[in-house]
This record gives sequence, structure tokens and C-alpha cells, in this order.
Amino acid sequence: MRAQMDAARLAGKSVELALTVADGAYELRLVADGHEWAGGYSCRWGGAAAPLKYESHAVVPAETGNTLAIVGRVGQLRVRQVLRLDADEPVVEESLTVTNDSAAAVRLPPFHCGFTTQLQQDNGLWRPELEAVRVTAYPFRRDMRDPHGRYQEFTLRELLSGRGGYRVDWRGDVPMIPTEEWGAEGWVWWGAVADRGLLVLKHAPDALEFSLVQPLVRPRPVPVTRPNDLRLALLFGGAGLWHDDPEEACALAPGSSHTFGTTYYRFFRGDWRTGYYLARGLMARLGHGLPADYDPPVHWNELYDNPLWWADWAGQSGDDEAAARRKYYTRDGMMAEAEKARELGCEALYLDPGWDTTMGSTIWAEDRLGPMERFVADLREKYGLKLALHTTFADWHNAESFPPDARVLGPDGKPFEIALPDGRRVPKLCGAARQFREEKIRRLKALAARGVAFFMVDGTWFTGDCHATNHGHPVPCRRTDHCESIRQLIAAIRQAFPDVLIELHDPVLSGDLRYSPCHYLHGPGAHQELWACEFMWEPLDDLLTGRAISLYYYNLAHRVPLYLHIDLRHDNTSALAFWWYASTCRHLGVGGKRPAPDVWAIHQQALRRSFRPLLKPTFTGLTTDDPLPPPELWEAHKTAMRRYRELKPYFVAGEFYGLDELAHVHSLGARGMVFALFNLETQPRRVELEFRAEDVGLDGAYRLKAKRGAGYALRERGAGYLLEATLPARSPLVVDAGVRRARSG
Repeated sequence: MRAQMDAARLAGKSVELALTVADGAYELRLVADGHEWAGGYSCRWGGAAAPLKYESHAVVPAETGNTLAIVGRVGQLRVRQVLRLDADEPVVEESLTVTNDSAAAVRLPPFHCGFTTQLQQDNGLWRPELEAVRVTAYPFRRDMRDPHGRYQEFTLRELLSGRGGYRVDWRGDVPMIPTEEWGAEGWVWWGAVADRGLLVLKHAPDALEFSLVQPLVRPRPVPVTRPNDLRLALLFGGAGLWHDDPEEACALAPGSSHTFGTTYYRFFRGDWRTGYYLARGLMARLGHGLPADYDPPVHWNELYDNPLWWADWAGQSGDDEAAARRKYYTRDGMMAEAEKARELGCEALYLDPGWDTTMGSTIWAEDRLGPMERFVADLREKYGLKLALHTTFADWHNAESFPPDARVLGPDGKPFEIALPDGRRVPKLCGAARQFREEKIRRLKALAARGVAFFMVDGTWFTGDCHATNHGHPVPCRRTDHCESIRQLIAAIRQAFPDVLIELHDPVLSGDLRYSPCHYLHGPGAHQELWACEFMWEPLDDLLTGRAISLYYYNLAHRVPLYLHIDLRHDNTSALAFWWYASTCRHLGVGGKRPAPDVWAIHQQALRRSFRPLLKPTFTGLTTDDPLPPPELWEAHKTAMRRYRELKPYFVAGEFYGLDELAHVHSLGARGMVFALFNLETQPRRVELEFRAEDVGLDGAYRLKAKRGAGYALRERGAGYLLEATLPARSPLVVDAGVRRARSG
């Protein structure tokens, strides 16, 4: 018979938390608005369920919320858990610290502490109130890592029987690496009785940490005579390791500790969308929102019409990088691109790889482009443009352009070398090396001082296990050390030049995938923008396959702006791709005018030889050889850009709301809003959208004005609104709508 003690009970805003102790282990029961979300608290340690042994607890009352601190033990670790119940909001905050108080180092096995929700009744049958519950990954309900943008939304049965996973390779035919846990930045539980929902959100800007869900005990493969022996339960929230992250917690020296990031439990009434909006607001309050006075310039990217990149991928450049740059990347060529930018209505010329002396050198190629000060002045005075630059971190460099002592060293102390396809072996730079970072900062500051308005930070792939003892990082170097070096570099630039915009690719896998949480490394003085992955090459196809619809979900979940440039030559004359990325990427870049036939031939050869073989499993709807873009495509984009520039404040700074995946709203409150509708089908589409004022961010003080135009009508219906529209095949519709003060009484 179990000896049970009711140790503590805490109450917050419609939330109750109860601590009990039985047989030396402790449990936590979490109830919100009368619904039990967790009946216990437990741990998986080395692949098996392990209770948390109880040592002590303390309750600290306060006007802002009561706090419960518990000390327990699992494996070789002491665990200190602190839970705070907010007095004003239905929120619980949780922090976990693990300490190795033994005399020997501890290497943690697969580990996850968290709340448990029992899935069975006492008779062994499934709890009926859980049948309709869904659990949605945050912030990507549709996964940009998946070749077809499949939904990351599960029933509890699917979570119990399935397995999670992650990707480290962007190619569609490379499978996910499976894991016992399901990992994401957060999870939204919804569909419980009376529309009850729960947001579980991990906040860890300084660590590669994720919110986990997994079975406490997996179902047995054969029937059992006593149903309760199954102990079917899901473990969620809390803290743990996923694909050996966070690395700081994987191994603890004697006497050392690690504090995991805060987990927020926010209870609500509504569906997954409500949970996303709540997470977005919480993240903004934690410092991850829209920069003040944010108004990024629309970029024109020279890459798409410049044969340099395409000749390389087509195998026409040979090994002479310098000769290719002298041939294709010149001042005259860039000024011709500036003229295209001016004609289309862009605000900055973005120079992709080729502007520096060698790949990654970050030294202006004056021999080809002329003095930088003159280049910047001509852009401004002749074309009305700012200058934006592509820059790379350590992995994408000609290592000869940086100090030799910044190179990756192997365990034998010798420089690590990469084997190239032509048989040459070249050294590699260490991203965490102080020598590399300090020199890179010096060169970036020199560029910013001469007028650069924007830096992309690309080439951020982890540079590997470096064993150099003079780099200022632990030996061997870890992913987290590499990422910290990136943070320090960006902080140094922002401190010296606070008005310079900086976009950061994923700090572990660079541009191809999202490995790290979106708020990782972000905060005051950090980068202002994130990269919208590699939707830049085949933007229309990425939309039609569903992968780029992940950007819609990101905008529901986060306010930190996304940046992307797209190839306009792979759009249609309805400007469908243009408007999709204008709606989902607050900082828009474009490029690609109708090129000369010989340039287009190089472009097509590069697609056949390199890009499309990589993307084949995701590729739909486009032929191997595309026809030369028609002249009317450029005119369609000029018209679209004029309209976009008129409405730019809504797309750049407006609050994003979603009526569905293909119906977006960009609201500036009392200043009005813009609706962006999309038809991805090959036939015309009739749209009838009913929505409430609160669905688009309006409070009771304002009402939308009725409006009618070509193919659409917006009017009031009852207490809400109706937007009716007919969209031609594969086309967008952009409608701006005003607001008026509501009549009193």
C-alpha cells in the first residue's frame, strides 16, 4: 500500500497545482479551469521511466504569484524545480536546474523531466475526453524541413505510437533522423472539452533547447492481463535533451550545474491559432518582436541575372574563381543591375557572393568595382538605392584570406583539410576561433563605416570539432561555442552601427534548414531578421508544393521579421509568388529580369546539373527546361511592386492574422488593414470568408468599412464581416480596407 502525503497546494489565475509525495517520489497535478492537464510528474532516464525522488520543498507566496520550489533526485543528479503560478494570467512558469553533486563526472543519458498526462481510465480504457485532443508543433504547423510541407499536428494516439525526428540535410531524398522524442520550440494542445487549450512554450535564447513530448512508457506489443500495467502516459514540458542539445547539459563535472530555459504553460479557450497568437505575444514581451521603426528597404538581388553563380553551378567556371569574378562581377555589371532595381521600384542593391576579393574575404574588390565610397555614392545619387551585402561566416570561406592560426585543428594538432572534387585539399576556418572573429569584425566594421545598410550572415554551418588550444573555445569546440561566436560578432557590429540591419541564417545549418529555435541568439543588440530558408530558387514551386506555406505559420507565431529574396523569373504573370512572399516575409528582396538567351541557357544548365537533381523529390509542376520568361512578366512585376510600395507599411509593420492558409491579414489597427488572398489551383476559386472583428485584431472601438472592387466585396454580416471574392487560376488578390470608429450606443 502506498503511503501518500499531500505536501502543497498552490492556486493562481484559474490554475491549481498540487504536490504529493508517495513512496519517496513526488508527483504534481496540474488543473486549469477544472480540466486536469497533468496527473503526475516524472522522468525518462536512459530510455526508461524513472520517478523523481523527493527531498524537500518550499512555498513562497507573493502578490504577483505563488512559487513552489522542489528539490528531488534522478539518477546521479539533484534536480531543483521552481514553478511560479501567475496571479493575473492563467500561466505557470517552470525552471529546472540539474546538479552533479557527486565526486565523479556525469555523462547524461537520454533525459527528459516533465509533466505526465495519463491516457487511460482505471479500467484501462482510453479517457474519452482526450479523443479529440490535438497537439500542434510551434511555430511550424507545416514543417519547412519536410519535402512536401506536411502538417506537424498529432492526436495523442499518434504521439504515443510514433516517433519524432529532425533533419540535417535539405535534400528531399534524405530522410529524417528518428528520435524517441518529438521536439519543437513549443506545442499547442487543443480540442479538449469546452475548447480548452494549453500552450507549452520553451524560452531559451542562450541555449539550443527544445520543448519535448514523448511516451513515458510505450505500449507493449502484446496484450496484458492487467490494463493498468500499461501505464500509458505522455511526458511533456519540463526540460530534457534532444539530439544531444543543449550540449552544456550533456556532461556535468563534479559540483557543476545546468539551468535549462524557462517553460511557459499558458491555458486558454480556443484552437491552435489562439495558442499561436498567445505565443507570439509572449515572445514579443520577452524581447523577440518587431524592431522599433522597422522599415527595411526592398532589395534587388543581382545574383539571378549575373552569370557568375550559374556558370559555377553549370560547371563552366573551372577552378579559377578570380577569373570568373573579373569576367562577371564588375562595376559596369552592378550598375546595370542598379538600373533594373530603379526601374522596378526597389530601394537597395543587394550584392550576393562576388563583391569581395575572394569568397568570404569581406574585403571590397576595388580592382573590379572601383572605390567603395564612390560606388555607394553613385547608388544613392544616381539610382536612389542603398547598398546591402551578402557576408559569410567561417564555413564558406577561402581560408587563405584569414590568419592561419584561425584554422580548424584535428585531435593530432594538425590543420583539418577538406577534400575538393578536383582532388585538392584545403584548410578550414574555425567559427569559434577568436582570431577569425576579431578579424571578421574589423572588416565588417570597415564596410559599415563606408555606407553598408544591410548585412546577411550566411555560411553559418557548424565548422566542426576543433581541437586548437589557442582559439578561446573549449576543446573540442561545440556547436554552442560556434553559435556564441556568431552572437559576439553580430553584437559587435550592432554596438558600433546600431542602424545597420543584420539577417542571420540558422547558426548551425545555415540557410537550408531551421535547426535551432527561432529565438535562439536573439535579443537586444542582436540580429533583427531571420532567413526564410532557401525558397529563393524556385519560389513558385515551393509555394505550390506546400513547403513555403510554413512561412504563414511562422508569421502567426512570431514577430521577428523574415528576410527573403526570390527569383522573379520563376513566377507567373499574376505575380502569385511575388505576393506570397511579400505577405509572409516582412523584408522582401527580388531579382531576375528577362535575361539574354545565352545567359538563360547557362541558368537552365545549372538547374539541370545541380539544383534540380538535389530538389527532385520536392519538385512538381515545372519542366526540366523552362522557356525564356515572357516580356509581360517584367511588366506584371512592375505593377505589383508599385502596389506593394503603396501598401508597404502594412506588410512590413502590420500585425499578421490568418483567416486560413491562403487568406492573410496585415493590420495597422486604426490605420486600416490589407487582405492578401491566394488561389493555388489551376481553376478559378470562389472565396467566402466570414470573420469577427477580433479575428483581425479590431477591438470594439473600430469597425471595418465596407468596400467593393473588381472581383471582391467586403461587407458587414451580423456582428462580423464577409469577404467574397473570385480569384482566377493561380493568382493573388490584394485588398486594402479602411476602418471607422464604431457608433456608440
